[in-house]
Amino acid sequence: MSDSVAIQPGPGYDRRYFERAYFEDHPGKRRSHAFIVRQLAAVGLAAGHVLDVGAGTGYMLRELLAAGYTCAGLDHSAEAIERAQGLEPVQRGDVELQLGDVCARIPWPDESFDAVVLHDVVEHLEDDHGAVRELKRVVRPGGFVIVSTMNAGGLLSRVLGSRWAFYRDPTHVRPYDLPALVALFGYQGFRIKAWDTFFDLNKAGETTRWLAPLRRLGWVVPGFGLGETALLIAQRPLLEVPAWNQSRH
Repeated sequence: MSDSVAIQPGPGYDRRYFERAYFEDHPGKRRSHAFIVRQLAAVGLAAGHVLDVGAGTGYMLRELLAAGYTCAGLDHSAEAIERAQGLEPVQRGDVELQLGDVCARIPWPDESFDAVVLHDVVEHLEDDHGAVRELKRVVRPGGFVIVSTMNAGGLLSRVLGSRWAFYRDPTHVRPYDLPALVALFGYQGFRIKAWDTFFDLNKAGETTRWLAPLRRLGWVVPGFGLGETALLIAQRPLLEVPAWNQSRH
């Protein structure tokens, strides 16, 4: 059961973008989401309760369910949540969807989840530190946060500069590379379990016009530090210890 909280729908829901990118059941997009879900098993979480932050219209939730996880979804767009209600797992009651703002308060109690997934979300957050505090609150000790975002240190950003697709989305707040993600989660006391970059050919083709033919392949391949997507897996410690600069009373 989730906490009751009043949240106003957030900005940034672009009907045309969702119509084009989320409602088509593109095999490459499914492979992209499945790749993120596989990272849970890679860190030893073969089953558990997972929260998808920025659930949008629910396609990451579908992959989580297919992999055997129980899950819930959070999004700040009332319209996205309404559209996600049409997915069969949601209609069956297998998934709880909530409207909420991860930067303010996630509407679930403390330590509700074994893992949280943020796929292409962190770059949209006004208060990224506040969001990470909330993630730490709702994930159990020993649980994981998996975050992926467009890589500011990747090959495409270096080659394209100001023409990089990141800057074409007005809802993007700030870009991240791997060191920035490590600093963001490390500052909040998370243990950094793993980090990497990869080339998601579906996403590259979706965001960069001249790479559009690559969507037909839809492969996710290693980025060797230069991939257009950065991936970080952070773990909440089993035992909390004060930060070196934290006041002790």
